[in-house]
Amino acid sequence: MRSAPPFWFLPVLLCATFLVYLPVLSHSFVFDDVVVIGESELVRDWRNLPHLLTRSYFPLSREYSYRPVVTLSYALEQALWPDRAGLFHLTNLLLHLGVLAAIFWLARRLFGDGAACLPPLLLAWHPSLSEAVNAVGFREDLLAALGGVLALRVALGGLRLARAESGPPLRQRSATGRAALACLLYLVALFSKEMVLTLPLLFGAAVVLLDGRPRRRAWGMLGAFLFTTLAYGVVRFVVMTPPAAKPIAPLAGSLAAGVGVMIRVLAFYVQSLVLPLWQNADYATPGSALAPLVVSLAVLGGLALVLLWSRRRQALVAVGLAWFALALLPVMNVVPLENPLADRYLYFPGIGFALASGAGLWRLWEALQRRWRVALLACLALTLLGTAALTRQRSFVWRSDAALWSDALRRSPGKARPWNNYGVIAWRREQVARAAYAYRVAAWLEARYADPLRNLALLEAARERPDRAARWLRTALTLDPEHLANRLLYGQYLGEIGSWDAAILAWQQGRYIAYESRPFLEAMVGAAPLRGRPLALLGVQRQLVARAPTDASAINALGSTWYRLGVVDKALAQYQEALRLQPDSLPTRYNLGALAQRQGRLRDAAARYRAILRAHPEHAPSHAALGVVWYWLKQPTRAIAEFSAALRLPSSPSDLDFKLGMALLAVGARQQAARRLAAFLAAGGGTAAQRRQASSETERLAPK
Repeated sequence: MRSAPPFWFLPVLLCATFLVYLPVLSHSFVFDDVVVIGESELVRDWRNLPHLLTRSYFPLSREYSYRPVVTLSYALEQALWPDRAGLFHLTNLLLHLGVLAAIFWLARRLFGDGAACLPPLLLAWHPSLSEAVNAVGFREDLLAALGGVLALRVALGGLRLARAESGPPLRQRSATGRAALACLLYLVALFSKEMVLTLPLLFGAAVVLLDGRPRRRAWGMLGAFLFTTLAYGVVRFVVMTPPAAKPIAPLAGSLAAGVGVMIRVLAFYVQSLVLPLWQNADYATPGSALAPLVVSLAVLGGLALVLLWSRRRQALVAVGLAWFALALLPVMNVVPLENPLADRYLYFPGIGFALASGAGLWRLWEALQRRWRVALLACLALTLLGTAALTRQRSFVWRSDAALWSDALRRSPGKARPWNNYGVIAWRREQVARAAYAYRVAAWLEARYADPLRNLALLEAARERPDRAARWLRTALTLDPEHLANRLLYGQYLGEIGSWDAAILAWQQGRYIAYESRPFLEAMVGAAPLRGRPLALLGVQRQLVARAPTDASAINALGSTWYRLGVVDKALAQYQEALRLQPDSLPTRYNLGALAQRQGRLRDAAARYRAILRAHPEHAPSHAALGVVWYWLKQPTRAIAEFSAALRLPSSPSDLDFKLGMALLAVGARQQAARRLAAFLAAGGGTAAQRRQASSETERLAPK
């Protein structure tokens, strides 16, 4: 009779894992966390959550793939504990513990005895999987793995697997209900990260390897998974396709070279699981040298032999290796990835490797005599202690961006990216000379790398040298002419040195604005080259509104630009939308009054200004505008009252003396009118037409 796993195993494992990862609770936001949490409008503003289901998701979330489950989790946390990095990290750690519990549940279904303890034990604090736990921005791997493992456990729980160690399931449930629950969990995993897209293949491989002749229920479950995959594909690749982004260049130019690169990528992942000693935040892209290819082929050949042997002798080992191979397919660079390699890509495939290793170790344990079992147990204990120490050390490396990129620079001093990011950290610490040196080294190490050139431009701009900044950006744009942020900055610096036409042209040539940050666009709206060019300003403002569709102030500013261009209907639409989003917005209410005044709806304008003054009696522009309306309505006494009230307030318009003087003339107060008009001329304010009229009236009122 086989022994069941001890009841205390899972709680002890989870507590030990929590203690190993305990340092993460004091960490700050690192790596991509600042972007997906600090700059995501979906995360920081609950009013944007409906855009989870629209294509505005991509610019608002700062994500390049459609992952609404992850973004929703960030938004919930931001609402509960805003910007408290430790609690965000705690959520990641709890998700990791949930994945371990799900793996144990699945292993009990497959193994049925004490061997079920081995897979979660091997993964609990594996250094190569720690990246997904240490960085909040990589939560998608945790959520995808949790949903995927639970979906497989539910799906396999309803089948009789002849070669699984646990026999038939203890409790039968409705096949339809089980399939629905499994597909729902699969969808949660897919909308967390598309890496689990091969789960139907994984389920089919497990059924074939463990059952030999799949029954009708297994075929039905597989059909449900395939239908779910098809539905997800329609949503992900048809309905919710991201805006056009710059294509990613493949790692190799030819098919043969591409196959060689993929072999090296696979060998890298195998090495990361078997010998996790060289973790680095900056990964080396596999090269074309012959020796690494030969070693990689040898490693993969050995894995193929193990798989062939295990297929006949040990089905559970075969299931684990098939899981590892199939789960890695989406990140094998068949379709080029922005990051060709990353430890976090191993999180879901590593579960299969742990299942295979656990099954193999358990069979070895059963075959050994007592004294050799003690030796095996000692080796396993030492391995687990070593991996726990490595994982804890990596947790300290991920405590901040400064620690992370200092470690990467120490490990890879000949690579450009660590130098560039180290320069960014030095710049934040106001170590200008060190930052400039790091940027120049990065640019020297990799001639095709544009980021250090841009950072050098920003550094020169901070030193008030826009001409040098423009030169650095011009060089960066020769490397990447479609980089929007560089193009917009280039235009800004050209404007600062007086080349306005070249600046506007540089902005008009920019593309892919959807992924750029909202603060940058807001800065561009106020840039000097655009202030006198409403058409160029309009283009940037429209992109800003597309980036932040619920920002009432941005929409109101766009309406004001339409107003300046004389497109009254579009201005009115923007003002009304801004007022709907923020009913108490004083600038928007004032602009609606000004628009009604411009259209000749004077009674409506007066009503709007009076409503503003009831709530804000010290708003001088509304007093002045209402005075103009009363003057046009032939009510000069009321106009005088409003102009006088505006004059008593700070920030009153510069032409108030002129308007008050004209209103006083209308009621016959000639001497008072003359004094006001003289004061207006002495101040030198107003328009040229107002000054000519004031001069004419002053001469007419002067005593003869």
